[in-house]
Amino acid sequence: MGADDPRGLNPWLRLLALVVAVVVGALLLKLLPPIVVLAMFVGGIAYVNVRLRSTSATTKPSVAEARVLGLERSPTDRFGLLGYPLSLFSREGDGEIVDVLWGSWRRLDVKVFEYRSAASEIDIAASRRFACALGPAPAEWPALCVEPKAFLTPATQRGPLRAMQLGEGVFDDRFDLRCDDEVFARQLLDRALRDWMLASADSWGFEVNGRFLLAYRPVQSPIPTAEALEALGGFLERVPKSAQRRVQM
Repeated sequence: MGADDPRGLNPWLRLLALVVAVVVGALLLKLLPPIVVLAMFVGGIAYVNVRLRSTSATTKPSVAEARVLGLERSPTDRFGLLGYPLSLFSREGDGEIVDVLWGSWRRLDVKVFEYRSAASEIDIAASRRFACALGPAPAEWPALCVEPKAFLTPATQRGPLRAMQLGEGVFDDRFDLRCDDEVFARQLLDRALRDWMLASADSWGFEVNGRFLLAYRPVQSPIPTAEALEALGGFLERVPKSAQRRVQM
């Protein structure tokens, strides 16, 4: 390859520039006062740190997770999720959905996103963020909502469904259950499913209506997408067969 070929010349020029930079740097270290050298060293570290932070900030965790899980991603709601018949989106007042991941996961059509409720005009701090995972229910189900009382959802925001208890002390103490169909509620939340919900270290709330199943919980910062999907998948795996065959008339 000839000397006129820039592809052969550029590497040598880069090497020469590096050698020159090293020589100049060595001379500066000898000529400049130690305090100046120290200031340049600290400044260089600070510059590199800022550059690294700005670079990492351009790639959100959800972007990397989407790639690993084989999901698509959109920073905004392109599905009109707020129009789905789920009480979470209405009981918290007007809100927005952001950072949506969607696609096939374990042969399920899923969507993982963050729901941000609107702040109250009276209490700005009332705004809350929820990590959510939405998937298909195995049958046409009546509306039901069950969530940990630790979510501290105000009574006025728990929706129009009737509050009920299953007569199971520990479960009734920890979870708020609302459903207008008591037979269905007892059919769905059998012993195995209740025990799994009680044993969960990071409790999730679940809401069903028609063919929609939503897993959700309030968060302060984004959580791993896989964690939300595992909550959704764990619930579905434990749905009793009798509830899987149920059809709402």
